[in-house]
Amino acid sequence: MKIKSSRLIACVVTIVIASGCVDLDVKNPNAPSTETVLSTPSTIESLVRGSFIDWWHVDNNRFPGMAWQVAADGTSSPWGNFGMRDAGSEPRVPYNNFPTYEYSVVNELPWSWAATALSNVYHGSKAATRDSEMQQRMIADLGADGVARLEAFGTLIQALSLSALATIFDKGYVVTDTLILEPVSYPAIWAAALERYDKFIELAQGAEWEIEANWVGCKEDWTSQRAIEVATAYRGLYGAAMARNPEERAAADWAAIRADAGNGRTRFVGAFDWGEACVTFFTGTKNPVLHFPDWSRADYRWIGPADASGEWEKWIASELHDMLEFEVDTDDRRVTGGAPDIDGKYFQYHGTCPFPRDRGNYHCSWYRDNRWDYLVEEQFVADWPAMDTAAFDFLMAEADYRSGNVARAMAMVNQYRVESGELPAFTNASGVAPGGARCVPQNPDGSCGDLWTALKYEKQMEVHGYGISSSHFVDDRGWGDLIEGTFEQMPIPGSELLILGLPYYTFPDQSGDIAADLGGAGLPGALLGSSITDEGIRERLAISNARRAIALEGTHGIVVDGR
Repeated sequence: MKIKSSRLIACVVTIVIASGCVDLDVKNPNAPSTETVLSTPSTIESLVRGSFIDWWHVDNNRFPGMAWQVAADGTSSPWGNFGMRDAGSEPRVPYNNFPTYEYSVVNELPWSWAATALSNVYHGSKAATRDSEMQQRMIADLGADGVARLEAFGTLIQALSLSALATIFDKGYVVTDTLILEPVSYPAIWAAALERYDKFIELAQGAEWEIEANWVGCKEDWTSQRAIEVATAYRGLYGAAMARNPEERAAADWAAIRADAGNGRTRFVGAFDWGEACVTFFTGTKNPVLHFPDWSRADYRWIGPADASGEWEKWIASELHDMLEFEVDTDDRRVTGGAPDIDGKYFQYHGTCPFPRDRGNYHCSWYRDNRWDYLVEEQFVADWPAMDTAAFDFLMAEADYRSGNVARAMAMVNQYRVESGELPAFTNASGVAPGGARCVPQNPDGSCGDLWTALKYEKQMEVHGYGISSSHFVDDRGWGDLIEGTFEQMPIPGSELLILGLPYYTFPDQSGDIAADLGGAGLPGALLGSSITDEGIRERLAISNARRAIALEGTHGIVVDGR
């Protein structure tokens, strides 16, 4: 059971702005009203608990995750699916935010999922407390602990969903106990999320209730303390992910992030199974590009710094059409097994490139990350770790580095580079990577990287393919390592702007030049004006809804797009 939150917010805002609300839905005389549906404690509980799945999709699904992966030049793929070709091609183009864009779901779906989660918790909470009679029925049917659990769980969903909105979008709506009817900036959304985390921890601390596994990924029941651990973990991850540039990353509350990373350091696993009704909702479908050899390669911008042959320096300095594949000669045993054509611990060697050359030689690489191959081998009936302990180790290391405790940061870097990479340890926190001419990592000019460069390299080696909050993209944008011209965040979806009568915009900022070539079909200028008709809005909604339905059909049977 879902309440269409995107429409809810659009309708509320339209009432305020224009003293009217377009009826955007086709009426079904057999469909009960929201008040009728939420007339029992069990339906209220179902609405709130089911909202966790919506947030889960924002953090783990393929929108915007796959476009963001290739935009960060970790995974390379030129296929059109999921907006990857447009996001990962060079030179970069602004994100196409027209509602008519073929892959408009890149930002439409995470917006819709997050808004749906927030709206459903809002409606469920209002229904549960609408009068004294319902409050008594809630206690009678669910018990006092059940009511307390539901309030806490809804608060957690609010915290997570607001965090996801603030991480992905430049602005959005804050929906908690009340509605803020104007979009606010992502720092304001994050501030609202922090308040929700605090409230959740207050509600959960010392509580006797437990959350059943089928509420939260189908893998384990959560005690209230386990729920606090997960909330703390995500607060730390999102706290670092929020930054759009090096200045914001440096200004983050690293003391709080380090404390959350240490207290929440955990693995959070959801099930990956196409067959069983319960766990199908908790699939990690964000990364099918990682599963199949013909879908992806490891970008040389990711693994090139491991190379000791000199080919990395030549490649990175080349013109785009001259960026041809090369064999990586490295002592990092994650990349190769001792020779360039021998598989490493994390990467598989391929002597061919599956991509069309006319889409750019720079997409090609002879290596691919094979750590997620087990999902295919087990026919997708397997566990999907949404986050891993390494993500928290490197948050703590970054916090230590930024606070001046470079010795402790160096120890964490060494833990991974020595144990996983079989590389020599740093012994001087002010020096460069040991190994002489075969040092790892190397800078684009062939010189050896310092501890900060090594910290970033190690994190991106170890933490890859997880949720948005620990992805390659959010780290690269916060470190200032995205290619020039790459969008740093998502705008409010163009379809929403159209419904709300707000001006078109996108990222990177085009200063209002909507006539620029965005790599997709343009939106007729008349539809961007103030005279928006009901019929025009319905048409745009029909297109968007159909596109979203297609996008949600699943990924295990997808054919590579030939556009």
